[in-house]
Amino acid sequence: MDIYEELAGDSTQINQNSLDWGIVRMGNVTGSRFQDVITKQELHKIYSLTGKEPERISKGGQLIIDFLKTKPEAMEPEIIEACKLGSASSIATLEKAEVVARREVSQNYKLTKGANSYLNHILAEMVAGQPINDVKSHVIDWGNKYEDQARREYRAYLQKINNDPMFDVIETGFHTIEGHKIGCSPDGINSDGKGIPEFKCPFSEAVHMGYFRKDIKDLFGIPAEYFAQCIGNAWVLKKVYCDFVSFNPRVKGKFRLIVRRVYLRDIPAYVQNLQRCVFSFERILKQEVERLQIT
Repeated sequence: MDIYEELAGDSTQINQNSLDWGIVRMGNVTGSRFQDVITKQELHKIYSLTGKEPERISKGGQLIIDFLKTKPEAMEPEIIEACKLGSASSIATLEKAEVVARREVSQNYKLTKGANSYLNHILAEMVAGQPINDVKSHVIDWGNKYEDQARREYRAYLQKINNDPMFDVIETGFHTIEGHKIGCSPDGINSDGKGIPEFKCPFSEAVHMGYFRKDIKDLFGIPAEYFAQCIGNAWVLKKVYCDFVSFNPRVKGKFRLIVRRVYLRDIPAYVQNLQRCVFSFERILKQEVERLQIT
């Protein structure tokens, strides 16, 4: 099956931002809100399960505590790398704690403030029987206006780096995980069948340049607020990579288009944590629908 056959479905053919698109998304946990669903509980449990004070643990363990104190949003790969700097015994202790933490997260998932707000949004749409657009602004309108141009320039970029003038970025609609109320609306699917883009067209040139200056070693150069969306969309679609793409038409030269690629194979722990959180949130959503008798 090629990429064009893969996209020959119903909801996948609906134009994004249309009323029909909004309707098919209702009742689903969507990729654009995965960031709200993820909990940092797993990272914080690592310390609590070691049962040791910071000054009593080895170098590797101390780095773990430092991460949790100053950078609670740190990705698991960074934490694992920190573990490697400690002694063998400390690594074993912390790895054991991490395994326990992961299990407890899946069993004791709790809604964050953002997740609870998102849950209210989904339930409100279901009882209203129509999509609810909570946010409207000139910034969002700007992004929608220039997304097509961003797609064209990204396509040209891919054609050049792949030495393939036929390389394409195919527009698509809403995709779901079979048997689940989980889905996403990618900004396109690359014709290699392996990856997807996530377009952002910031209104502010300063914001765009901030993306450009972001250290490639920090979340692969992808802004933290969009990382879960990028990874989550690729996971839902069973793709190998996601390209975070920022485009600003008012910026010239090489700074106009920013592309930061992340491969899911490079962050297995993060992907697993995202899956656990999203599935746990879906379970709570189903429980609330049943409890409130929403039909």
